[in-house]
Amino acid sequence: MEVRPGPESRLLSALRISEIFASIQGEGRLAGTPSVFVRTSFCNLRCRWCDTPYTSWTPEFEWMDAASLGERVERLSAEHGTRHLVLTGGEPLLQAEALRPLCERWWHEGYHLTLETNATIFEPLAVHLASLSPKLRHSIPDTSQNGHGPELSFWHARTRLQPDVIRSFLDRYNGGNGRDCQVKFVVESERELGEIDSLAAQIPIPREKILLMPQVVETAKIPRAYASIRELCRRTGFGFSPRLHIERFGNRRGT
Repeated sequence: MEVRPGPESRLLSALRISEIFASIQGEGRLAGTPSVFVRTSFCNLRCRWCDTPYTSWTPEFEWMDAASLGERVERLSAEHGTRHLVLTGGEPLLQAEALRPLCERWWHEGYHLTLETNATIFEPLAVHLASLSPKLRHSIPDTSQNGHGPELSFWHARTRLQPDVIRSFLDRYNGGNGRDCQVKFVVESERELGEIDSLAAQIPIPREKILLMPQVVETAKIPRAYASIRELCRRTGFGFSPRLHIERFGNRRGT
């Protein structure tokens, strides 16, 4: 008699994928690097200004098994001449068990892996760069945003910062054994600096690992946003992260 895997087995061996595409890395210290992006769907937060609502507020996805995902990544990597792979979301670590064997395989095949995470969940994966994006107070959604009630705002506010998780990432991805870490804060104005300074002192976060990135998704507003955040970086000594994909392609999917 044929034995078919049950739903629990399927959940562990397949991933909910929103999109896979080749582009340039738009953010962080590897900005400008041609890369293949694997965007998982579903997130445990609901940022007020989320620029990928199709992975959080209204998640869209297809189930993909490891073999199909690996084939797609290999094809795009060959077509675009890059060995840089970015795991992003949504929140990829919600599917850590399915990602773990894939990351180990890609690591041994010579890919450079970046994990983009909101740093509310710690799962050690075989990646070269852990790109943490802890969410500041201004990310909390309005109580009635997108038709949701106050419970969602309360959940986001309670979940958005996990100092122990950030500390675990910094300890694990500390620059040794080919593993490193960056901490990227989305910033609207200098109002956020106090919260960043407080968190950096509490954990602590090495100053050289902190990047400030403007909260901007409209191409026309980029020059002013860049100028404002660069001035904050000059005053504080924090690094600056651009949003090159917004500059070049606008705020659209597959970039």
